[in-house]
Amino acid sequence: MGGALSRFKTGGGGYLSNVDGAVESVTFTSDRPTKAGAKPAKKDPNKRPLLFAKVSIQEDNKDDVTETHLLAGFADDWTISKDGKTITPVSEDAQLVAWGDLYPLIASMVTDGDYPEANLPSMKPGESISFENLEGQRFHFVRKVDEAKTAEKGKRKYKGKDGKEHETKWDYLAVSKWYSDGENESEPDIAEESDADRIKRRAGETVEAILTAAKDHTINFKDLKLKVTTTLKSGDVDKSDIRSYLDDEDNVEALAKTAGTFSYDRSAKNRPLTLS
Repeated sequence: MGGALSRFKTGGGGYLSNVDGAVESVTFTSDRPTKAGAKPAKKDPNKRPLLFAKVSIQEDNKDDVTETHLLAGFADDWTISKDGKTITPVSEDAQLVAWGDLYPLIASMVTDGDYPEANLPSMKPGESISFENLEGQRFHFVRKVDEAKTAEKGKRKYKGKDGKEHETKWDYLAVSKWYSDGENESEPDIAEESDADRIKRRAGETVEAILTAAKDHTINFKDLKLKVTTTLKSGDVDKSDIRSYLDDEDNVEALAKTAGTFSYDRSAKNRPLTLS
């Protein structure tokens, strides 16, 4: 792949998953991300300072903007503008890194979302970089399992809301679709959508939500029905129909093939569903 994406050097906040939203801004900072209200993390003078891209997303049907910090490179390679939107290289050798979190997001906009790579900054040696062209662009955001990082570092450990230690595979933010100019909605017009199509669409969305929250982003088919019951709200008018739809393995297999966001191995022992 050439153009902008070729200028990411290869080498060794918010949580967006299965949502539609518009990019509000992409700004750069050398401050490590911290929890809201916490003091900025101390910088180790013995280590190179890192460069982060703070990507602000306005999710559809939400008032608050979601911010996520993505590792982009080393801060001492760049000068950051006052508004944070532009970085200027201190030398022609400066590059963003492909092993950070920003690269797979930008790459997926082009490879999976069909966003024109020509609309991205050229990233020619010595030139400044700004992603202002992304402002206002709408995408469908997903999480993808990072098998390579998981194999290298082991599973990511974290403390859950239950206070217990958990572990899961590493994942990263990506795009599965770009909504080009004039394409305002990701879902079919409700007035034109049949009941059967609505149940099928919502069944796929429910499976993706379940796998996103599941340990290792994987569950066995026998556990799916219970997960649907606990995931959908009790007052959801489609709950019973969605549960019945997903109780049929033929439907689940067909959904996996058409959605492309999860896989279903019907021939395996536990018949696992896994987030792609």
